[in-house]
Amino acid sequence: MPTPGNLRDTLKGILCDRSTYLGNPFELKREKDRDKVCDAFDQYFDLVVHKDIEPILAAEQIRLAHQLTIALSWKRPNRHQFLRRLASITSSDESDTYLCCCHPKRCHVQTYIKYWQAKVTV
Repeated sequence: MPTPGNLRDTLKGILCDRSTYLGNPFELKREKDRDKVCDAFDQYFDLVVHKDIEPILAAEQIRLAHQLTIALSWKRPNRHQFLRRLASITSSDESDTYLCCCHPKRCHVQTYIKYWQAKVTV
């Protein structure tokens, strides 16, 4: 199973930060908002992957509903770019590490790991 990793510790793994199409669009301004931002990412992921919504529209909808800020550094992929990159990581080796700067704290890469697990158990 893939594991989360921190970009501050290693660059060996699959980048999932905002410099990629897999980054969390929502800015974490205060640590106390971490759960809110990660929950928003779960909603974003569901809208894009399962409800066929374009990432920019999904992010804006969630931003408004939860009074969040979209990070300026977010790559703003279209749905095709996001899904293509998601497919490439979920078809990769189970020993891969998904990298962001949040781990070991709650992070959006946990959503990717759950998605990977669901795909391999089907």
